[in-house]
Amino acid sequence: MRRVAGFTLVELVVVMFMLVVMMAVAMPSFVKMQESSSLRASAATMMATLRYARSMAVNRRVEVRLMFGEDYRSFHTESQRPTELGDVQFAPERTSLGRERTLPVGISLALTKGVSQEDEHLLAFHPNGSADTAVLTLANRNGRKLFVTLHPTTGRVQIQSDESKVAHMFTLEGR
Repeated sequence: MRRVAGFTLVELVVVMFMLVVMMAVAMPSFVKMQESSSLRASAATMMATLRYARSMAVNRRVEVRLMFGEDYRSFHTESQRPTELGDVQFAPERTSLGRERTLPVGISLALTKGVSQEDEHLLAFHPNGSADTAVLTLANRNGRKLFVTLHPTTGRVQIQSDESKVAHMFTLEGR
């Protein structure tokens, strides 16, 4: 009797079991990597939006604000514009970087501003390039944090992963 080439049912079940075990081991790493990537992308988006707001303030010679929603999940830019009556009011930007954006699920934002800055839901950028002192802390579900810092006199925006460097910004301002 001649044997037919192929796999037995037992061999197929063993291989399937091994694949399931390998996927179960790899899945947490994959989820962690995806959350870390989402955190980095959110920080990069926030940095680009802050740089855009500063650039717009300098180029147009008007104050520009980055406005945050009540829960800090959404944000957009607004710039000063003259009205028909000659007054100045803030109007939302409709450009790709100025439009309203929402943070991805699993990413939280906390805003820490410098001393004597009243409205807690906005950051102001001035025509001379200066801005409010601020640190935007972005965190994912795993507790990993990235800090987007905004320097007050230069308007320079940086992403930091070291919290001690961030705290240094506020000790300099308090002097």
